[in-house]
Order: sequence, then C-alpha cells, then structure tokens
Amino acid sequence: PYNVSRLTQIFAAEIFAHPDELDDAIRVILEQRDRLGSELRRLEGRGVFTMSDTATNFFMLRMEPGKAAEIFAQLKERGILIRHFGGGKLRITVGSEEENTQLIKALEQII
Repeated sequence: PYNVSRLTQIFAAEIFAHPDELDDAIRVILEQRDRLGSELRRLEGRGVFTMSDTATNFFMLRMEPGKAAEIFAQLKERGILIRHFGGGKLRITVGSEEENTQLIKALEQII
C-alpha cells in the first residue's frame, strides 16, 4: 500500500472534481511526451545514450557513468534540473513545451 497524506487526498478530490481541466492537462502531457520522445530519439542517434520506450511521464537515458555526470552538471549550470541516478542513468521528466524546448536545445549543444 501507498500512504497518501490528508492534504494530498484533499487536492486529489479537488482535481477529480474538474474532469475537463484534468483531461486537458493529460492531453498536454501526452503531446509533450511524444514530442520530447521524438527529439530524444533523434539525439540518441548521436551514439551518446540509449533509451527505452516509456508509457510514463519520464524518460530514462543510459550512458557511460562519466558522461551522465558531465551532462547532468552542464544542464544544471544552465538551470535545467533532471535526475542523476548514478551508474550512467539520467531521468528526464516531461515538462511544458517551453521547458522541453530549452532542454533539447541544451542537449544539442552538450552532446
């Protein structure tokens, strides 16, 4: 079981009380996931990382551990925060259109 705080339950109830807005948010996330995935696949062709398909709101990139640390640091310097799991894994969460564009532009320069 997964524990959910009372505050989280209140927020969830409020979100589910507005299904049209929830559907719009889901649509945007799915559109951005597809766009970001396509761009990352294009960059994957440069041979620096590999990634698996996803049905979630994030992508897991795998590469040499030193390269992952380097990319993480360079993105952080640009104000772009992603998750560095060590062992050559970076997790990139789907963001807004603007955030995803910033990320892709930065990765194009770094990789």
